[in-house]
Amino acid sequence: MSASNIRLVVLAAILPMLILVGQAGALTAVLSGSCTPGVSGQAQYVNFSIYDSGNASVTNMVLDPNFVDLNMTGANSISLVAPGNNYSVKLYVNGTAMPGSYAGAIIARYTQGPSVFFATFPCLASFGSHGPSQVNTVTTVKGNRITGEAFNIGSTPLNVSVYLFVPPEFSVSPSMENFTIRPDSEKTFNFTYSKPNESDINTSFALGSSYTYKGVHYAALSGLPINLYRGATGINIDLLVLYVSSGIIAALVALIAYSVLSKRRRRRNVGGA
Repeated sequence: MSASNIRLVVLAAILPMLILVGQAGALTAVLSGSCTPGVSGQAQYVNFSIYDSGNASVTNMVLDPNFVDLNMTGANSISLVAPGNNYSVKLYVNGTAMPGSYAGAIIARYTQGPSVFFATFPCLASFGSHGPSQVNTVTTVKGNRITGEAFNIGSTPLNVSVYLFVPPEFSVSPSMENFTIRPDSEKTFNFTYSKPNESDINTSFALGSSYTYKGVHYAALSGLPINLYRGATGINIDLLVLYVSSGIIAALVALIAYSVLSKRRRRRNVGGA
């Protein structure tokens, strides 16, 4: 192997390390959202706030409210969400809601660089005086299947609905499950979902349950992290360590070989002289 080839081997071993280290420090947006219901005159609304604790901005964010048994106004938009800043919008209820709590989610669609992402922010909106829901849920996520149980901890039978909130690029079957739960009893529910063809989507789901009792609407809500695949904006640290270690070893081997060849050439030159 010539000296020039050795240099190429060393360069080829080092370049992947530099690229991977650059990827490990890539800019990433970390979004968190919260919602607060309110009333202004006769108008009921949900104030949604979003905060970016990452080191990258997102743009062209569209917020789509998705609630069960609560008719909300259309989507709102935020042109820029910058790191370290909080943004908020008011999402209004069409008409007047029945007193009680309502399960929903704010579906956010946004861009970061050339990529489009979706995020689901669970939101429990309450209007008027009421007690907590008497239905508790426990869920398990395995593959593309979500199974769980709904428990009636109250003293009367309840007609309960259970449903999922997902970004629009996912499909869920069934869209909702309805059943009657006797007091101190439970019912099992099952959902399956299909993910989109794109492989660079980070998201989460939300599970809601609701029922109406004596003129009051009751709801409960919980978030479901869906680990489909590694995020597009980061890199697996274990793989990074493996790749960098392999690159360092390859570079050291190449340097040792280059050193040995150089010494042999010097000896030959001395001997020939």
